[in-house]
Amino acid sequence: MFRSKSVERKSKSNGLLNLALQDNEWLIKTGANEYQVDHGNKDILLPLDLVNANTKQTFNKVMKILALADAKYGKAPKMVGVKHLQPYYIDMAMMLSVYWYTQKKAFPKFDIPRSMQFYTAWMNNDGKAEGIAEMVKNNVTLKFIVKAMINDPWLALHESRYKTNIPYLLSYNVESSTFSNLDKGEMKSRGKELCRIVATAVEMTMSVRKDAKKFPTARLKEVAQYLHDMCEDNNLLYHSMPSEAMEGIGDIEIDLMGMKDFSDENNTNLESAINNAMRRDGTDVRWAKMEISYPLLEKSLPNKLLGKSKKYSDMGVAPRAMHRDLTDKKVFTSKSKRKSGTVLIDVSGSMSFTEEDVQEIIETLPASTVAIYSGDSDADAKEPHKVKGTLRIVGKNGRYVKYIPDHGLHNLIDGPAIEWLSKQAEPRILVSDLQFTGIDYANLKYGEVSCSAELITECMQMIATKNIIPIPNIDKAKEWVVKYRNA
Repeated sequence: MFRSKSVERKSKSNGLLNLALQDNEWLIKTGANEYQVDHGNKDILLPLDLVNANTKQTFNKVMKILALADAKYGKAPKMVGVKHLQPYYIDMAMMLSVYWYTQKKAFPKFDIPRSMQFYTAWMNNDGKAEGIAEMVKNNVTLKFIVKAMINDPWLALHESRYKTNIPYLLSYNVESSTFSNLDKGEMKSRGKELCRIVATAVEMTMSVRKDAKKFPTARLKEVAQYLHDMCEDNNLLYHSMPSEAMEGIGDIEIDLMGMKDFSDENNTNLESAINNAMRRDGTDVRWAKMEISYPLLEKSLPNKLLGKSKKYSDMGVAPRAMHRDLTDKKVFTSKSKRKSGTVLIDVSGSMSFTEEDVQEIIETLPASTVAIYSGDSDADAKEPHKVKGTLRIVGKNGRYVKYIPDHGLHNLIDGPAIEWLSKQAEPRILVSDLQFTGIDYANLKYGEVSCSAELITECMQMIATKNIIPIPNIDKAKEWVVKYRNA
């Protein structure tokens, strides 16, 4: 029972590959397509045949090491402070720690080149991504889907990083409809987000130093907690689709004031915006911060245009135009109220207008407000949180700017700008090609101008519900306000 301090304790058998010798209860078999570990029955199944003959020996060795690491480290130990976590999340964190042991401890010891991710590319992945897509289609709870991905090395280490198969399959399964392109973009985004959750958990795990004697229990808890936070009460996969949110929005009624219908141009612009969103769909697209600027309104309309016009009638109380008694008998007068309104103009690179356009609108509706908006031209070179856009009031109550201020060439703030318009005086006119864009916050170093189904839906909902009139270009807008004034 007693031993000298000078006598060192005898170490256990060297290496993961000796695990079976250390525990005679484990039974190793071959014949499975991929490695399998049954902790309950202590069975290890290893692959027998591999399609890649050139790498068979190395791959077999990798699979054996992975299986033995799973057998030794894959069963969750008793931990304190995790009672609020369901066992699923602890098991997921433990599985990820197995990948860490394999790559950071076993591979260097057995002179295995490259990484786990490299060897997972050789695994048979037939039907795996399809299986995850089918789980989503069948409304399986998010935590079970994430666990299924983490338990498979190819899904966890390869597919989650490159985000290729699952997002494509989810978007491919969308049924054709009026806004099916929006739905496809949304499902693609959900697939990317699903992969991101798994990839982030992998990164958290693999960031542990390789010289750690064992995988830290504190990091196990962190990873389990992260997965819990991502999966619990998360409506990522099953909230309403854009086509559902856009229901009825595709038939926005516009008072054309007797003008030739420009609905076709609006519909073409919206379809183009949806297609752009599909091509430029970002991972985490948000509006840039909007600032409101008030440039000096140096110019003013003549007094006769600013004054309230008189309206003559043959009915009234006090006759003030007796000189008309001998003509049309309209000797009674009343002052007509100047018509107002708000015109918001998208001045991004795809749109253009001049100071004369502003003057013309102000002359037509002297009590109106005219504003322009755009985002930073160099948004792609800035960190996402530093990107901004500006809404400028260039005309109001008969006064307007002498020169159009310099402005950016991107959109970026369509949502906040349209929300501002929704709170202004009617009629609310939006001059825009409906090409709504924001900033992708997934790029932490530099912002990236991008689109998303969510942002398009947000803008179209406000247009539909806040009595906003979308007009595709400035010429049609000027024509519309003339018709409105004369109505």
